Amino acid sequence: MFAGMNTGVAPSLAPHHMALIPPERLAEIQKEYFSEFSQLATNPEAIEVKDRRFSGKAWHSSWSKMIAATYLLNSKHLMALAEAVDTDEKMK
Repeated sequence: MFAGMNTGVAPSLAPHHMALIPPERLAEIQKEYFSEFSQLATNPEAIEVKDRRFSGKAWHSSWSKMIAATYLLNSKHLMALAEAVDTDEKMK
């Protein structure tokens, strides 16, 4: 049934897609991400989440604030990666 399928290795598209982002911009985005994540991780008590989607009472605990802040950090940098792709605007 699985003849001919390489089931031992997960497919990787990263090298193909990463070639579309200039290496210097990718390095810059990575550096910013790790710096901002380090700030979150080293001082979680100082986290302030200003996004109204996380204004409910359930988001006031330390763990919930960390989850919300990490979500916002990830989405910010994923958008930066999408914007960094070297292609026309229609493709973005």
